[in-house]
Amino acid sequence: MFLSAFPIVALLMIIVIKPDYYDGVRETAAFIPAALFVGVFLVINIIFMKVMTNIKV
Repeated sequence: MFLSAFPIVALLMIIVIKPDYYDGVRETAAFIPAALFVGVFLVINIIFMKVMTNIKV
């Protein structure tokens, strides 16, 4: 659970501590597709981690 939650917690901490951290890249054309790409991979990561840790004995 830690490995799946860490990127989201890190993003939230960056937003709280330094809200202007992403201002330089937020205005580029690639920001929205890259953010969606990262979001999809985070969801895939959570699903994959659940499958890997669901050990049937």
